[in-house]
Amino acid sequence: MLILPQIGPFAPQWKRTKSPLRHSVRRRKLEVEHLECRRLLAGIAGDVWYDNNANGIWDEDEPQAANVLVELIAPGGSVGDPIQTDVDGHYDFPNLPLNE
Repeated sequence: MLILPQIGPFAPQWKRTKSPLRHSVRRRKLEVEHLECRRLLAGIAGDVWYDNNANGIWDEDEPQAANVLVELIAPGGSVGDPIQTDVDGHYDFPNLPLNE
């Protein structure tokens, strides 16, 4: 029989105590739970800014564009609900299904 002392500020140590020999069998129970079908999700996020020098790269002197509507258009042409950028020009389309 093994006894684990109380856990304190030091690492626990195992102590062996004497006990009579006996044979025991443990039975384990296996439970199976059926899960619902799950879909992998993805997301798209980014920032909108005024590209004053038209180089396609945000420069520190270029202001972020707040309250701009951003639309996500699927390859088939379907358009989802537009999302408005926050005060820092950030947008986020979370939980998008993959391959759709």
